[in-house]
Amino acid sequence: ISACLVGSEMCIETGAGTIRFQSNASGAISLGTGGSYGTAGQILVSGGSGAAPTWTTSAAVPANYGSFLRTTTQTNTGGATGQAVIFNTTAASNNFSVVGGTQITAAVAGTYSIVATYQVSKTNAGTDDVNVWFKRNGTNIPNSAFNLTLVGNNASQLATTPWIITLAAGDQIEAWWWSADANAIMLGEPA
Repeated sequence: ISACLVGSEMCIETGAGTIRFQSNASGAISLGTGGSYGTAGQILVSGGSGAAPTWTTSAAVPANYGSFLRTTTQTNTGGATGQAVIFNTTAASNNFSVVGGTQITAAVAGTYSIVATYQVSKTNAGTDDVNVWFKRNGTNIPNSAFNLTLVGNNASQLATTPWIITLAAGDQIEAWWWSADANAIMLGEPA
C-alpha cells in the first residue's frame, strides 16, 4: 500500500498501481477501483462485508419499514399493568421484524415514524376506558399514552397513535393496552 499524488488528487493505492481511495482538491472522495466521485444527489452504499461501497441514488436504497397486524381478537388478561399487543401476521417488512410476538425490532438505526392502529371494543354495558401506549426496550415511552372511552355493550372505537422515534439497531418497540374492564378486547375483524 502506498500514498500517491496525481495532479491535485491525493490517493492510496495497492500493488500494481490500483487506486483504492482518491480525494480531489474539492474534498470529493472516490473509493474502490472505479475512480468515480459520484454525481449530485448520490450516496455511498455498502457493498457488504469486505466489499467497497458504490455511489448510487438514494432512491435505489430500500426503505426500512414493517407492517404487522393481529388477525384475531385479543382478550384483556393484562391485570393492573396492561399487556402488549400480540402480532400474528407480517404484511410487509424490510429491516424490521417481530420478536416474541410483541417486540417490533429495528435491524437498522434511524429515525422512524411508528403508527399503531387499535380497534377496541367491550362486551358489556356501561362506560369504560381503554388506554394505549408505546414501550421502547421494555420501558414506557413518556407522553405516548392515549385514552379511549367506550360507552355501551359492543361499543367499538378505532384509534391511530402516531409517534416519531430514533432507534438504534436492535431496539424494540411494543404497542401496549390496558383497561380496568375485563370485558374490553382488542378486536380482530375479518376482512
